[in-house]
Amino acid sequence: MPPTASTRILFVGDLHLGRLPSHVPVGLDAHTLGPEAAWNRIVRWACDPDHGIHAVALAGDVVDGDNALFEAYGPLERGIGDLIGAGIEVCAVAGNHDTQTLPKLAHVLTRGFHLLGPKGTWSEHVVAPEGSPPVRLVGWSFPRDHWDRSPLETRPPTPLPGVTTLGLLHADLAGGTSRYAPVSPGDLRAVGYQAWFLGHVHRPDPPAADGTPFYLGSASPLDPSETGVHGPVLVEVGPDGSIARERIPLAPLRWAHLDVASSPDPADTSATVLGAMVEHARGQAEDQGSLRALGFRIRLTGTSHDPHAQSLAVEKLEGQELVAAHGPVSLFADRVECAVTAAYDLAALARTDDPIGLLARQVLVLEDPGAAAALVPDSDRLAASLLDEAEGRWETVVRQAAFRQLGLEPEGREEVRATLRLKLVEAGRKALDAIMSGRRGDDAPA
Repeated sequence: MPPTASTRILFVGDLHLGRLPSHVPVGLDAHTLGPEAAWNRIVRWACDPDHGIHAVALAGDVVDGDNALFEAYGPLERGIGDLIGAGIEVCAVAGNHDTQTLPKLAHVLTRGFHLLGPKGTWSEHVVAPEGSPPVRLVGWSFPRDHWDRSPLETRPPTPLPGVTTLGLLHADLAGGTSRYAPVSPGDLRAVGYQAWFLGHVHRPDPPAADGTPFYLGSASPLDPSETGVHGPVLVEVGPDGSIARERIPLAPLRWAHLDVASSPDPADTSATVLGAMVEHARGQAEDQGSLRALGFRIRLTGTSHDPHAQSLAVEKLEGQELVAAHGPVSLFADRVECAVTAAYDLAALARTDDPIGLLARQVLVLEDPGAAAALVPDSDRLAASLLDEAEGRWETVVRQAAFRQLGLEPEGREEVRATLRLKLVEAGRKALDAIMSGRRGDDAPA
């Protein structure tokens, strides 16, 4: 979107300054791939006069936590100083990670930094460039680390006729019961603002063109679960009130999860993995301008007459640093999993009434609901029951004190159930492989 008489604002999701990305190989410098590097790129891009940026809006968790106060101050102060020096205003809300830190920094940062909604209130700032339409930014900040009530319990400023109002919020869009400011997309839309831009969930949503609230995602991925293209979202508000959105791929790191068909020959496993990585990288060429590293989690799939040999080939890759250069981009595989199964007819096994048939039916309802519907009575109910039990056990684990001390936050429920479904299928398939190949029963997963 070329600069015009429109007002142009760059929305930035969770930065988490003071933190490094996890699962980066020792041979790569994590500092050049993490939040500080992403922030510096965002600042340089915004300050480029060809981009015509009028304001930068930060959607919370700018700083990783109270212990990152001093580490985050330097890059944040320099970046905000550069932005304000270029005539670009900076607004932010505090998230659950920087509920204390960001307000403290706001007192010592350069003038021109606007903290919206301090202490759980709502406040606004108007971006009004000369010759461009004014835009109201309205935001709410976390008053403490956990907040189990909707931010809308306190009424936000009402929309103004003829003025574009954009909401900036760090919250849990799932609503319901949550410790992270639960609110529903419908309730936010009912406020009457033209759009909402949210922080908190690190996996970016596609920018919603119809005003539906969406997650900006982390500025640069912090762990392998944060797949997809990361970077700020450029918003252009036209003189007629029209709103255009475009994600700018400025993150130096990207993650991808791939299912890759295994080679019939286990000796070709490493070449299969590398080939899949290179092929995927070539498909990303259009937006690789800022990319410096592309990390993979790869799952080898398919059937084999000797799945155990395939597993052994994958095990040989463990402990190796699977890194390759692809032009200016470093490719690396963080994890390679073997999901290759024995060459048997799962549906045929599911028709039998012995213990193998029972296990095959359980795998089938999770792996192929369409085929299961014709073979297994109440297949949907059986699948839901298996997932419910697995989810209950998962919740018991993540609620343990050791996990809480690590600051791990649960993913969305649908994402958890999707992951559990894959794990259950994988475990069931391995158990069937062990039985069908005549291997000892104690080799099979419990």
